[in-house]
Amino acid sequence: MGGLGKTTLVKKVYDDFVLKKQFQNHAWITVSQSFEVEELLKDTIQQLFEQMKRTPENLSTMNGNRLKAIMKDFLRRRRYVLVFDDVWSFSAWEAIRHALPNENNGSRVILTTRVMDVALSCSKQTDGYVSIVAISGVLSTKKEINVDEWKMLNCSLGSELEVNDKLESVKIILSLSYNYLPYYLKPCFLYLGNYPEDHEIEHNTLVRQWIGEGFVKQKVGRSVEEVAQGYLNELVNRSLLTPATTNDDGSIKTSRIHEFYREIILSKSRDQNFITSNNEQNMIWLRRVRRLSVNGSFRDSDVNRYGAGLCSFLTFNVEDPQSILSILQLLKSCRVLKVLDLRGVPLEKFPKVVLELFHLRYLSLRGTMINKIPRSIKKLEKLEILDLKETYINELPIEILKLQYLRQLLAYRHVPGPYLPYNYVHGFKVFKGMGSLKFLQKLGIVDACSGSVSLEEISMMSELRRVSITKLRTEDGVALCLCVEKLQKLCSLGLRSIEGDVLDLSYLSSPPLSLQRLYLTGRLANFPKWIQSLPSRVKVYLRWSQLREDPLEYLQDMPNLVHIEFLANYVGEKLCFKAGKFRKLKLLGLDKLETLRQVIIEEGAMPHLEKLIIQRCNSLEGVPEGIEHLSELKVLEFFDMPDEFIVPISSDYRKIAHIPEVHHTYWRNGCWEVYPLDEKQEIGKSEQPRAAIVRTQEQRNWL
Repeated sequence: MGGLGKTTLVKKVYDDFVLKKQFQNHAWITVSQSFEVEELLKDTIQQLFEQMKRTPENLSTMNGNRLKAIMKDFLRRRRYVLVFDDVWSFSAWEAIRHALPNENNGSRVILTTRVMDVALSCSKQTDGYVSIVAISGVLSTKKEINVDEWKMLNCSLGSELEVNDKLESVKIILSLSYNYLPYYLKPCFLYLGNYPEDHEIEHNTLVRQWIGEGFVKQKVGRSVEEVAQGYLNELVNRSLLTPATTNDDGSIKTSRIHEFYREIILSKSRDQNFITSNNEQNMIWLRRVRRLSVNGSFRDSDVNRYGAGLCSFLTFNVEDPQSILSILQLLKSCRVLKVLDLRGVPLEKFPKVVLELFHLRYLSLRGTMINKIPRSIKKLEKLEILDLKETYINELPIEILKLQYLRQLLAYRHVPGPYLPYNYVHGFKVFKGMGSLKFLQKLGIVDACSGSVSLEEISMMSELRRVSITKLRTEDGVALCLCVEKLQKLCSLGLRSIEGDVLDLSYLSSPPLSLQRLYLTGRLANFPKWIQSLPSRVKVYLRWSQLREDPLEYLQDMPNLVHIEFLANYVGEKLCFKAGKFRKLKLLGLDKLETLRQVIIEEGAMPHLEKLIIQRCNSLEGVPEGIEHLSELKVLEFFDMPDEFIVPISSDYRKIAHIPEVHHTYWRNGCWEVYPLDEKQEIGKSEQPRAAIVRTQEQRNWL
């Protein structure tokens, strides 16, 4: 990210007199985005030779190879520090690297870059370090002892960009980050201005909105979703988006836009009439608004005359009836709208006005109270993404088949509660003919109430990457396995049987090799041994399987298994993680294993485990034996474990003293209360633990 103070901080170190005395030679080279290798090397050599009061002959006529040889020869047997400022590409570093001797004599090379991929690539090759974040130029002007002044600055950095002359240079640098973006990223970046200040931007939703807007074009060998994800990764790597939360596998789930960058986005958007927000102070409605986001109340009686050119409309925190009426009134004039997100708006009926938006590609009614989709949905022939998550819809009209461009169809509702019960999710029914939706890539959650008919229809959707099917019966085994074998592009598969029925996967012999996430819920007669053949990075959830055979025997040699969740899946008394097994496992969850008495971790097992969760294992006699071997374990959590289990841990805390975060958590008074656990804590059966550090209503086992 530009403007954080990387150059300022490095320059402060570079100019330090004491530091300079430790090196014989030093040079500072600024690398432009359009650098040329020869010029970069010539600049470096010129600075180095000037310190020796010499100038190499014929420097201007030398080619790249000769210049590298001159530079390497000069630096050999010398201790030097070189700074390459604002490196934009890995190729620039490659040109530099091959001109440096490797003598391990204490010399240092420092790079500043606003591109994360460049930083990681450069440091990986040299065992170097990445981490500098400081708005040093601004903060250095503040008085150290004036706390109120620092608080004020922290709360108003964004607005200061507009009025503070000292921040003008920061604003220029931030603008450069935008100016240097490739053409395809600029509209994606400006689109972030639709989101309210400090809002957590959900990556999956943002990707869908970009696609709906038409910002993303499909490339050979890659789906449009994969291309969009690549765009998102680029913005994160350039530090234009700051990760906020991560998924269990470590991938980024939500991000925030830095306040400084949000100001730049809004400024650029005003200049280009890219987006308009009702949150902006002194907002002036333009005659042709292109993208509009509404946060909170929306009661502008004149806004309906400005909807003719609107192509994107997003709402946030809209609840009052008058605002809803104003929004529906506005939509009557939005004849070219492509993206409509009414998430969380308390609508009870499908808005009729939406059915007249013939150019709509993305429609989200997530979190509304709608329970029926009208048959006239067929009029939205260009629709590609239909998000009906957390609504009350359990059946779709047959006219949905007219939406032949649908890529994502998401409709399901979770049952609320601290722990999700067996039947915690409700989906929608599949009818004959749905297999004609050939472009579908995400489908969920489907109720297989019509058995083989539903499964046969799903098997025709050859482009599916993600599908979840519930209400499977024992007799569906053959049809289910045939269905899965035909979906060779699947990355994520969720299967759930009717409670009491067997989830029969014994007929599956050729699972999709691209499968990365597998969620199996229901009784298993035997462990599906084909799971062992999955080559991709894998997450495996086994729930209510009631296995009598040890599932670890089949999972331990999977080369790319990173995440395991067990929930009431095993009825044995012991789990043993053997030495040298589970080489890449990072997350392990054990829940409601009611007969489990002992967990053993042999030395060398799970060497990269980072998080271990144990919950509702009431027969467990103590912390896993050998837990002290898990040197990379960062978090250990106990959920709703009995006092008889928690109390002895404090008296023998040495086993887990190496783990940075150890918590025990209980569901109390309608929310989770999280308490720290350390060697100083004493918990008696009648005593309350120390004050909670977190209170949250988040559900457990929500995936």
